[in-house]
Amino acid sequence: MGLIAGAGGTQRLSRLVGPGMSKLLQYTAQPVDAAEALRMGLVEAVSEDDDPLCLALVVAEQIAVNSPRANRSVKHCVDRGLDLDLPAGLELERELWINLVLDGGLTEGAAAFFGKRDPVYPD
Repeated sequence: MGLIAGAGGTQRLSRLVGPGMSKLLQYTAQPVDAAEALRMGLVEAVSEDDDPLCLALVVAEQIAVNSPRANRSVKHCVDRGLDLDLPAGLELERELWINLVLDGGLTEGAAAFFGKRDPVYPD
């Protein structure tokens, strides 16, 4: 069509798969099947039974049993860290890690693990 990927497509794809693979995909414009997309890191999972909603619910359940604060911290660290150089990203991670240690989640998680019960994390 005589265009490039818009809306940040050239930039996001390069960050996901690296510059070489990004160029190859964009120069050739060849379709990528699900298995190849998984191998390249374009997708995080592929549903074996063609039921993506079932897979999404399984992943959501796995996430939901973990600390909401820790999940939010992971999201913030990854999203914000991509905009920072490595030392600044490591500093952000250290600060969030310390906050999580101090908020009681670690104590609850350890107590639940050793007590063989489900944790009840602070929100």
